[in-house]
Amino acid sequence: MANDCWNKAIIRGDESTLKILLDKFNNIENGVLHMGNYKTLFTDDVSDMDEEDWGSKRFTPSSEISDGILIITGDSAWSPMIGLFEMICAEYGVEAELEYDEMGYDFAGRIVWDSEGVMTESHDWTYWEKLHLFDKENFVEELVYRAEIYDSYEEFIEDLNLSKWKDSSIVDMDEVKQIWDKYSNED
Repeated sequence: MANDCWNKAIIRGDESTLKILLDKFNNIENGVLHMGNYKTLFTDDVSDMDEEDWGSKRFTPSSEISDGILIITGDSAWSPMIGLFEMICAEYGVEAELEYDEMGYDFAGRIVWDSEGVMTESHDWTYWEKLHLFDKENFVEELVYRAEIYDSYEEFIEDLNLSKWKDSSIVDMDEVKQIWDKYSNED
């Protein structure tokens, strides 16, 4: 079974275009985009595209329009849906922002495209960096949970890819150590 990569795309454009995209996403057969049906979203011939062009072999999107923007969330296999949203911007003349993260392989990021499908911003983090930077409460909750399952502090910070922060101000490693001391089962 593939590791799931969480995706959240925010798409901005004119209202009629967003409704067309919403209808297309809501009418995907069985609610799963895959190599056999990606083409249903596009008027251009995309039959020669492969898995890497889309970003993943499958995507299970959920979509809604809220406050004048189209929000598409869902899981994809192994990697984010970068190619899909780049092509949506280029074909539909919309702007998009994609956030993604995958805990198992410890990566996360944010990409922004303009209405021609040109990438204007790109940020990469580890999963834990993104969690710490943008969702501190969940970061602490995850540390508490994980402190209970590791046998040593060294294993804990190494497996969570936190050891590189020992000499950095990005993460308060004193706080990480305090969480470990309080919640671990280390004798």
